[in-house]
Amino acid sequence: MKPVINIMFAWLSLYWYSISFPVLFEDLFFSINLHSVIGPCRDAFSVNACRPLARAILWLMELPVSAVSFAMFALALVTLEKYVKKVQLSLLWLFIGVISGYLIMVIVTPDTNVHISYHLIPVLTCAGLLLLGLKSWRYVLNEQ
Repeated sequence: MKPVINIMFAWLSLYWYSISFPVLFEDLFFSINLHSVIGPCRDAFSVNACRPLARAILWLMELPVSAVSFAMFALALVTLEKYVKKVQLSLLWLFIGVISGYLIMVIVTPDTNVHISYHLIPVLTCAGLLLLGLKSWRYVLNEQ
């Protein structure tokens, strides 16, 4: 039963992310002029050679939004774990839940122009930020 609850919490974190991302976007999105970076790359190399650089820059630009969103959700989970004794969070099952939930979202809402490998970095980022947030908040809340 506990793995199912952890997976559901992980799916709920993805839902929370989809709600909080637009709210946090205005204040935390780090905007970089991609044309000034990618333009010279495209001139020197092919478009396909510059795609990883563009993805890395986009990942860095949205990283603050993602970090704050998952940190807030992790705080809620750790607080719930601390005050509700029946809730026991498992990092492994939360990780599996984020991966499975993200894959379900990719399958349900396919984009024909994006290869599934494009989603590898975002899903690992989401899972990593959630687990890092949980470990950090557990440490902070247990120190008090």
